[in-house]
Amino acid sequence: IEDTDHPFFILINEIRRAFSLSYGSWRSKPTSILSKIAMSEWIWVMKRIYGIFRLLFPYLPSLEQSNDSDDESDEDCKLLAPLNFMHKLLLNDEIYSCFFLLYASKNSRQDELYSQRLMTCEKKSNEELRQLLKIETDLVPLLEDEQFQVAIKLFQKLSQKYCPSEMLEVIKETYEHISECAKKIAPRGDLLSADNLLSVTIYLIIKASINHLGAELSLLTDLMENDIEKLINMEQYIYTTIKIGYLHTISTRFFHN
Repeated sequence: IEDTDHPFFILINEIRRAFSLSYGSWRSKPTSILSKIAMSEWIWVMKRIYGIFRLLFPYLPSLEQSNDSDDESDEDCKLLAPLNFMHKLLLNDEIYSCFFLLYASKNSRQDELYSQRLMTCEKKSNEELRQLLKIETDLVPLLEDEQFQVAIKLFQKLSQKYCPSEMLEVIKETYEHISECAKKIAPRGDLLSADNLLSVTIYLIIKASINHLGAELSLLTDLMENDIEKLINMEQYIYTTIKIGYLHTISTRFFHN
């Protein structure tokens, strides 16, 4: 793909150019309705190119084999899933920017509420914010720990990634830091119950203050397509918790519960 003398280089660059001209050249505000069309076209193109790849490398798994796989213990499943594999190879910052503009427009109403919530929370001290979120007192040592601050900075890198597997890796590493911090504070491992994990996640989301987080999560979900179901149980649980935390942040219950 990077060899200028190889036919794939010409093919991929022409596809990227055509896609960018189709969905990235705006004289006015991007039309959100095109997000679904653009994603559908991109996934279709990725599948067609992957078909060509399999002609050259026949031992690569077929799309059908990948969809039928139910081996949740195989950690390589999500990393080597065909679509994720193709995104890692072909999805560059220019294409991601096209998608992001469309998804930012699609999620503009939710992200505007999210931005308002962040501005309100920024004016509060850590203690006031914990009171607003009704965070249990036994979680305070965790939220004030230096390792949790590292987790916040790591989570902020989500907006710097555009490959789905890299975005999921950021989420995974973030929660590994939080889990290690929780075990250090409560060795018995009972600190991160389901309710506590959601509270910690909401606090993490607010402190990280990622712009257009709703657009980022929506785009990640659609890029992963069916592969999102292949995440091993804990990763899928964490990913779902982040989405629930975001939805709670923009809900009318945010200031009341």
